[in-house]
Amino acid sequence: MNEPHENCFRFQRLFFALWATGVVLLAAGTLFSGLMPPYKTLLYRISLDNVLHFAIFLLLALISPFAFHARAKIFPALLFLGLLGIILEFWQGFLPNRRCTLSDALANILGLVLGAAAGFWLRKRLPPHSPSAKADAYCAKLVPRD
Repeated sequence: MNEPHENCFRFQRLFFALWATGVVLLAAGTLFSGLMPPYKTLLYRISLDNVLHFAIFLLLALISPFAFHARAKIFPALLFLGLLGIILEFWQGFLPNRRCTLSDALANILGLVLGAAAGFWLRKRLPPHSPSAKADAYCAKLVPRD
């Protein structure tokens, strides 16, 4: 028979799988982005590349509070995303058709900050009947959060 705490992380595992898949796709997308033509500017100094950087980091940071049960693990995950963004942005400077730009780095940081804030806000305000809130309440009885 399964231990009770094995079942409490079912939804966390789903969010972690989404988070990990997103990180791998982000890294792979950056490595192969040199094969694509340069992005066009959408608005004044904002390119599709900036929008993609912002959106990817927003989504990854948004699901981080759900992917990691203990708060002590959420902040290292967000720090990892920030460092990954800096490393991948630096790496783009070595790819054909790509540049290392401050605007992309700022889009990464802005997406990370807004996504993390929204993720924490959503996690705190989950209705008690939602699967993630039930799992959190069940896990809190069995496993300390911090």
